[in-house]
Amino acid sequence: MVALPIWIKLRLHFKYMKTYIYLIAVMSLTLASCAKVNFATNESNVDPQGSTTTTLSGGTTTTVPGVTTTTVPGTTTTVTLPPTTTTVTLPPTTTTVTLPPTTTTVTLPPTTTTVPGYVTRTKTVSVTPTMTSVDILLVIDDSSSMAQDNAKLAMRMANFVSGLQAANLDWQMCVTTTDTGYYEGRPIVWSGAGSHRLNKNSGNLNLIFQQTIYDIGSGYSNDEQGIKASTLSVLGNGSTGCYRPQAALAVILISDEDERSVGGVYNLSSAQYQPLGTQNYPQNYVNTVANTFNGGGFVKKLAFNSIIVTDSSCEAAQDAQGSSSFIGKKYIEASNMTAGGIGSICAGDYSTDLNLFRINIQNTVSSVNLDCVPTQTPTLSPNYAFTLTGNKMVFNPALQEGVTVTITYRCPL
Repeated sequence: MVALPIWIKLRLHFKYMKTYIYLIAVMSLTLASCAKVNFATNESNVDPQGSTTTTLSGGTTTTVPGVTTTTVPGTTTTVTLPPTTTTVTLPPTTTTVTLPPTTTTVTLPPTTTTVPGYVTRTKTVSVTPTMTSVDILLVIDDSSSMAQDNAKLAMRMANFVSGLQAANLDWQMCVTTTDTGYYEGRPIVWSGAGSHRLNKNSGNLNLIFQQTIYDIGSGYSNDEQGIKASTLSVLGNGSTGCYRPQAALAVILISDEDERSVGGVYNLSSAQYQPLGTQNYPQNYVNTVANTFNGGGFVKKLAFNSIIVTDSSCEAAQDAQGSSSFIGKKYIEASNMTAGGIGSICAGDYSTDLNLFRINIQNTVSSVNLDCVPTQTPTLSPNYAFTLTGNKMVFNPALQEGVTVTITYRCPL
């Protein structure tokens, strides 16, 4: 290799240096026109209008959706981003709303109710099988108004006793009065018999019967309580023997007034009014008999029979004798409850009604009294022939043992 002289080497270096200086000058001008040099900081700012100013370093290329920017070290680059829309899908929602309780007021129009001028009632009549043993309780009103009536009873009872004998019944009879203050339902000793029980073996029955009625007399308590006397008689049976366990029971009451004179009705007579107690009511008597004797499949047959003032004409006839009388409504009620007979104390002869009682004891029913005079013809189920006079229904023929009839009828209000 040929070595160059030093001056040639210096010339060549100078030549190349001028070239370097020229290149550096050109690059400086180019950079000055393209970028603003910031050597102090690296920072990012957000413009309120949506453009972003980012200061980057390291000479990297940053890609933003929609914009690609080449960043020069130490420079500040302003990037404007396009507006974006974001869609968010929310799941379905259920909203539960609890409402407070509500009150609804309904105003109904006035109504008009038509009340019929009657009330429908039913009455059942049953004829039970025959009982050959019969216990009879005779309850006699011994008040002052009964002198004439008791004398008539004594004369006419002979036919009744004869009828009992002919009926071939095993009967016995006790007698008491409506004076519960003195006798308290206890039986009276039969005159000439020496016993308070009279039966078919007592001897001269007609004489004993008439003498006893005569001896009872009248003029005693004017507070007649025939139903209470009957009740007390049953309750005191343990010491009297008037009622046998398996015998039928027939009550025969004779009075010219109602229970406690006016049946507990003040307006009938304020002077004779007395309030009714529990033992003065027919239903209580019926219940007392059932509670005392019924049981073990046995039901005591009961018939409460009344010889009483039955209507206003009889009441006037009794008043004409000098003492007040009243229709025996409570006694009628007791007879109706038990399918007993009802006879008038004004009748000239009691034998017909007393014979009716004997027939009732033999367990046939020839008539019943309804609670009112019906406003139309009653109906019977099953159907039986009958005649109706006032409130008295007579069966033609009489109902026989084992028969049950339901009567439906209307009473006025």
